[in-house]
Amino acid sequence: MVGGILSLIISFSIPSICALICFGWVRYELPDVNALWPALTVFASAFLVASGVTEVFRCTIDTVFVAAFKDLDSHGDPLYMSDDLRRGFDLPATSQNEGEGIKMMRPSYTEGIVGRGGGDHRDTRGPSMALPRTSVSGNV
Repeated sequence: MVGGILSLIISFSIPSICALICFGWVRYELPDVNALWPALTVFASAFLVASGVTEVFRCTIDTVFVAAFKDLDSHGDPLYMSDDLRRGFDLPATSQNEGEGIKMMRPSYTEGIVGRGGGDHRDTRGPSMALPRTSVSGNV
């Protein structure tokens, strides 16, 4: 319900402000032209854009809630939830590193790889994830 009200406010306030600015600009710059039609066109265009943006916003909020509830349901004590999100749900902070939040783990196959320009370029992926070897001479 709150998301719907917020979406409605955003979907009408932004296009209204844009239409008022357009109306005032057309009245000031082109006094002979009826400013209502350009303002209505701007309102309709801005309404479509604002509606799309609010739908993406609502989808993002729904996804965060679904992921948080799935985490709570699967693990009892949330495993992947950040401390900020825990405070939002009135849950205690993580017991290990209180206030630090969750640290994402890097995959193990990137440990020996250093960026471009030298350094250690070992392939630590192992046989199951090794890339196939290709011929440099062009013969396949």
